[in-house]
Amino acid sequence: MKVYMRNTGLTNDQNRVLQGIAVVPGVVNGSVVWFRHGPELPRRGYRVKVADRPAELERFHTALDEVSESLREQSKQLTGVTADVIRSSVYLVTDRGWVGPAERDITAGMTAEAATGHQIGRFIELLERRGGFAAERTADLRDIRDRIARRLQGLEEPELPKLTSSSILVADELAPADIAAIDAHSVGAIATIRGGLTGHIAVVARQLGIPYVTGVTDLTVLPEGTSALLDGVRGLIIANPSTVMVEQRLASDERHREQVEAWNGPAQTRDGVHVHLLANVQDENTIDEARRTEVDGVGLFRTELCFIGHSTEPSVDEQASIYEKVFQAFKNRVAIRTLDSGSDKPLKFAQTSREENPALGMRGVRIGLQNEELLIRQLDAIAEGARRAGLSGDDAPKVMAPMISRVSEARRFAALVRERGLIPGIVVEVPATAIMAEMFMREVDFCSIGTNDLIQYTMAADRLSADLFELTDPWQPAGLRLINTVVQAAKKCGKPVSICGESASDPYLAQVFVGMGVDSLSMAPNAVPEVGVALEKWDMRHYQDLAQEVLKAEGAHHARRIASDYFAQLKDMEDRMED
Repeated sequence: MKVYMRNTGLTNDQNRVLQGIAVVPGVVNGSVVWFRHGPELPRRGYRVKVADRPAELERFHTALDEVSESLREQSKQLTGVTADVIRSSVYLVTDRGWVGPAERDITAGMTAEAATGHQIGRFIELLERRGGFAAERTADLRDIRDRIARRLQGLEEPELPKLTSSSILVADELAPADIAAIDAHSVGAIATIRGGLTGHIAVVARQLGIPYVTGVTDLTVLPEGTSALLDGVRGLIIANPSTVMVEQRLASDERHREQVEAWNGPAQTRDGVHVHLLANVQDENTIDEARRTEVDGVGLFRTELCFIGHSTEPSVDEQASIYEKVFQAFKNRVAIRTLDSGSDKPLKFAQTSREENPALGMRGVRIGLQNEELLIRQLDAIAEGARRAGLSGDDAPKVMAPMISRVSEARRFAALVRERGLIPGIVVEVPATAIMAEMFMREVDFCSIGTNDLIQYTMAADRLSADLFELTDPWQPAGLRLINTVVQAAKKCGKPVSICGESASDPYLAQVFVGMGVDSLSMAPNAVPEVGVALEKWDMRHYQDLAQEVLKAEGAHHARRIASDYFAQLKDMEDRMED
């Protein structure tokens, strides 16, 4: 079906439309409320007299203790993943990676404030260079830096402004502690300039069910009190919307919410084509959450996140006990990713030498094949967990390697996996692998596409940079074309293909992926009903047609418009047929 760009009726004079990245779905009409942490805190003089340095060090430790205790008390009032996120912030407060150097700075004569700013600043710079998961902790670190500085200055921590259910809370950046204690009914939505799809603020917003849009680079054009409509599905903020627009969007969202709440699977297109919806998990909490959701299995078990806090490598038996739990819960419907350490998820027992550009350095299977004994022990643990769960043969777990970029790597990895009676696969997240996908697929039994890294490597842009959000938008046609290349190669080889990046939870993109021929979509468990409802709306032929149209787009915004207009035209056609 030829897609014609619709006139949205929006002009700069009537409605300012800001484009961001959709994180948590939902439509909210309300007023903009800005949260600003205030001006930079005053710093005491740089030098401290030798005689006063022990007292300065004590003042520093007291501030750390007070901030830790405050966050610890906050976590006790929370539950689930939100509590876990705040507890992780407690560990950052006393992380010796920055505290030790700060103590040395103070001993050398720096004030506690200056040492805190200096060393946390270095820590932030290091994580930003690593990129990915690690870089998404920088918001937490900036928050901790400011909390410690305020304690040292004797100032109160900034409080959120007064909010109502119609407030759209906007900020340059938010930390989990800023919103973790919010009653989900006391704020309408959240929008930020900086943030990420997988950062802690996104995790907290998802658990609280607060619509959230990030990457809105021109958010500052909206002054306090501006009437606005936030669309957490399309990633839009519309300033000064008309009454008609508000009524239509809210009514549509209400109908959609009812459908999502009633959805109980299985996922299928309107004409009955089944699509496997799977869960991304990393620990017992997310495994339990997935069990309470109508998922078909686990499409991505991030094993390295089980071991982030370990200073030594867990034994084969310790690892096997963890894997056995997910196998017992989901039987043969589990795909495990081997350790994706290095770069953004450093493990102390799998350290590599310092790199100038670690995001493009030793990580994933590169470490595993260089330190093959480490990889072999993990594969032995997975095999032992499978044995304890009674899984073997065709029911054996799937195991996939991250950061594969050479056919020889896939071949060696597959051999090690098959030797242990497991099913080998790869995570496609490097453009070189996508381009040569057919050759890779001959070596393994399945693949999963990691869209987060694939997009940022394709566009040569850090996906956590607010300035580059448009480049790392998952709707970028270059990335979508590479994904389609992988899907078609897998189909040609008769191998199943899955999407395991965050973009799988975007209902529109999920429809595009299904149209390409993707067999399964893996996402955060709480995103499953939203995607399930979206897939039921139209027939497979519509999604196939849509995918071909989207692949013709020249930019991310253009691709989104094609999808939005395509479904609007379909609905208009069906409405006319009913009349």
